[in-house]
Amino acid sequence: MRKETRNDLWFLIPFAIWTYFSVYRWSFLHERIVGFYTILSVLCMAAIAIRELQYVKEYTKRDYIAILITLFMMYMAMRFTDTTVAYSCFLTFCARHTKFDKILKVCLAAVALSMATTMAAAYMGVILDYIKIDSHRTRHYLGFTGALVASAIYFNCAAMWCYIRSRKITWIELILLAAGAYGLYVLTRSRLSFGFTCVLLVYFAVRKHKPSFLSKAKKIQIVMVFSFLFCLGLSLVLNWNYDPQIAWMYKLNGILEGRLQFAHDSLHTYGFHLLDNQIEYYGNALDYNGIPSNVGKVYNYVDCFYIQYLQKYGILFFTVLSALTTWLANELRTHKKIDALVILTIFAVHGLIDDLMFTLYFNAFWMLTGYLALPKKQRKFD
Repeated sequence: MRKETRNDLWFLIPFAIWTYFSVYRWSFLHERIVGFYTILSVLCMAAIAIRELQYVKEYTKRDYIAILITLFMMYMAMRFTDTTVAYSCFLTFCARHTKFDKILKVCLAAVALSMATTMAAAYMGVILDYIKIDSHRTRHYLGFTGALVASAIYFNCAAMWCYIRSRKITWIELILLAAGAYGLYVLTRSRLSFGFTCVLLVYFAVRKHKPSFLSKAKKIQIVMVFSFLFCLGLSLVLNWNYDPQIAWMYKLNGILEGRLQFAHDSLHTYGFHLLDNQIEYYGNALDYNGIPSNVGKVYNYVDCFYIQYLQKYGILFFTVLSALTTWLANELRTHKKIDALVILTIFAVHGLIDDLMFTLYFNAFWMLTGYLALPKKQRKFD
């Protein structure tokens, strides 16, 4: 076996195992494997750490800066006992010596299989398929602890599949992906993830018909480079200044199911700080007994990724994240990786109304930031 292949396997196998079982953290299966998952996660990270130390013979100044940034982000995540975010940061750094195409294929297989297992277990009655019925819709949770989880994971899977297949993607594949998205929409009534999946599929359909689509649109590419910063600014301005007395804002808040009001209240109640802020959010997610987390509490969940993570982790953390994301987007534009740039832009807009996008099983494309630690000549993003 070639040394390069062996080194890749030392990363890909633990990564695949961790990713597969991490998806269960959002399902009713997790309650049965909590202790096992904790030990397994430590073992997987240890294996990848050993591979990192064996593979990299000498660290450069760039590596040390990347390590400090990774440790800072992991530390901030661990302060909230958010181990999946911390491990995602660690994996992103360690992935830089493995081709992104290989990582995506492994991640897609692990996430899709875990999602299918959860849904199958719910269908067979092994775990709870919580059903929420109100005046205008019926939502199946499909074995997950949140109504939006299955659709958010599917959107990530669709993005990975389209990126891997790229110009080779067929019309049959696009139709099947659209059918899967619609099927999940019918069951979960998750309009937002369904809409973003449709946007993704339309882009790849247009690109299949016209391969040069957006490749020469320099101004549009520059706008996409700054999409993360633009969406951050828009979310702050819109949510901070939300006023139900203004007709269009009130109507938009209704369309977004109260998201503007809750983000507005959270900003004015808790504000945001240089470092973290210990905020307890109570939303519609279920505990492992199928009881909504907001029972006996005041509903205050902030769905906007930008507001929630800015408040939870602080200005310093989010400044680092914003800088890395914008730098990555510009590098993708420079290297003519337009598909990845478009996908990151869709995720950026997605973050305006959904917070499920920071861990790798919700957004595998965060791992591209790890390649920024490499020297310019080695940054190929492939």
